[in-house]
Parts: sequence; C-alpha cells; structure tokens
Amino acid sequence: MAIRWAPLNSYPIPGGRARLFSMVTTAKSRAYTPYALRSFFETTGLRTEDRFIIINNDDPELDQIIAPFKDLVTVVTNEAPKGFATNANSMIDEALRSQCDLFFMNNDIIYSDNWLLPLVGHDHSILSPISNREVAYIGSVVVSKTRHVSNLIQTNAPMSLEEYLASPRMFQAIAEGHMKESAGYMILTVFPFFCVRLPLAVMQKLGKFDERFGRAGGEDYDYCLRAWLAGFRVEMALGSYLLHFWGKSTWSGAEKKERDPAYNTDFLEIFRDKWGDALFQFVLREDDTHIKQNPEASRLREAEQIGAMVQLLMPKPVDLYMA
Repeated sequence: MAIRWAPLNSYPIPGGRARLFSMVTTAKSRAYTPYALRSFFETTGLRTEDRFIIINNDDPELDQIIAPFKDLVTVVTNEAPKGFATNANSMIDEALRSQCDLFFMNNDIIYSDNWLLPLVGHDHSILSPISNREVAYIGSVVVSKTRHVSNLIQTNAPMSLEEYLASPRMFQAIAEGHMKESAGYMILTVFPFFCVRLPLAVMQKLGKFDERFGRAGGEDYDYCLRAWLAGFRVEMALGSYLLHFWGKSTWSGAEKKERDPAYNTDFLEIFRDKWGDALFQFVLREDDTHIKQNPEASRLREAEQIGAMVQLLMPKPVDLYMA
C-alpha cells in the first residue's frame, strides 16, 4: 500500500472532542499493567474532559497494582472474565453515550513521548500506532575513543518485559529518533487492534464489534472491513511508535497451557462464512491469490479503493451496524 505522507512535526495540537482511553488488565498479565500505566501517564497529555477506564477482567490484586494511579483512573470490574469484543463493546457504549472518541488499548504496551500526536484528528479513519511488530530497532551506545559498541536493547517481536527493563530510557530515545524520521499514514485493509483509535463518527456508523468470533479474535479485522464498506479508512500512523510485548495475555502468555483447544480455530470458519473465501484467505492467511486472479479486484487494490475491493470479493451482504 502507498503511504500518505505528512510533513514532519506537522501534527495538529491535541484538542477537539473528548477522549475515552480504556485498558483491559488480567491476572495473568498483571506484571505489565503498572509499566503500561506509568508510561501512559508520563507521555500522554490529558485534558480535563478526557477519561481513563481500566477494565479489571479477573485480577483480585488490581487495587494494589494501580494504587499510584488511583486518582487518574476509573476501574470497572467484570463479574466474570470477558473477551476482547465484549469488553470493547462496553467501552463503545460509553463512548457513544458521552460523545467521545475511543482509544482501546492492551495492557502490555510501553508508550512513548508524543505517541498521541499522530493519532489526533483524522475523524474518518480508524488509526493505530506502529510497534516493534512492524519496525525493529537496536539501541546502542558507542565509546567515542575506542569505538566500542554496546547494544542495550533490541525491539524484537515478541519481546520480554525483562528486555525492556534492562534499558527503559533507551526505548524512549529510539521512539524519539523514530518520530523525527517518520511521518504519514499507511493505508491497510486490516490491522490488529492492540492500541486503536475509533473516532466517534466511525462508532456511530458501525456500532459494536461482532462477538460471534469468541475469544480467539477476528472481530478487529471484521470491524476494519465494515469500516471500509461504510466509507472510512484504516490507517497506521507511522510517526507513533510503541513497544508492544505482543500476546502476553493470549498466545504467548502464561495461560497458553490452559486454553481451550478450539481457541485459535473456531473463529476461522465464522470469518470465512461471513466474508467468503477470498477475503478469508487474504485477511487471515495473507494469501492474495484470489485478488491477483481477479483483474478488477487487483485494479481496485492498486487504486486503494479498498471498500470497493471488499464489496467485489464478498459473496453476500453483511450488517455494517451492530447494536
């Protein structure tokens, strides 16, 4: 996909509509929560009308963990653990009620200085920062006299908390360097919602996530496709760089041994049935054979008319709005 470039250091000053920031935390990923919160509040300029809600999915020790931030956050405690879509939908309800943009975020993230700036505005786009999943760096120091190089951190994906804690400020230096060299927005058909901004206009048109996919996922990609069909864009903000430990409460977390054997497979057929085999292969298998074999689909993708491409490839209508 082409990149829609923006001049460096030309992002709008944060303002406008109120924002609702929400993070989900779990008992098995609790080690990440204090670092996520601390880095968020150290790097994010909040206004009086902005709010931060933590969804406590299942952690009886959360009050102790968030004690330093208790005056900055509101805690919503689930009576029983809920999946991504259900938790996100409760926040979409709240954002629609209070007429806010929604930032829905994992708890295994380290935020960087000015990460929010590239995500401000663009009310007709679902936006996400990029992370170490897309771009990896090595943070090094060089002894000028001997030219000895010492590598302090490497932003791999996945990455352990211990690797980050070995040199936390080096990550901020990496992110600062990244922002000086990167700007603009990359159009994508879909992307995973590890830290996503949903503008109010998008939520008003699309409503909620489809909860039929279950715990394994797929609802974020489904939401992206519905957004394209509704006339919105799906873009990654290239100037916003976060550290994401990737899947610490799902595929690489401590609960890996305990999950249902069908955890990672049930949603596949649900997605295929809803969107058809061509989009299933393209979105979930990263196989664009169907598109290449269809001259009109290829033309639409090349022209970045993604909504029209999705419309062409899908075998039957889907509900864009979900109550």
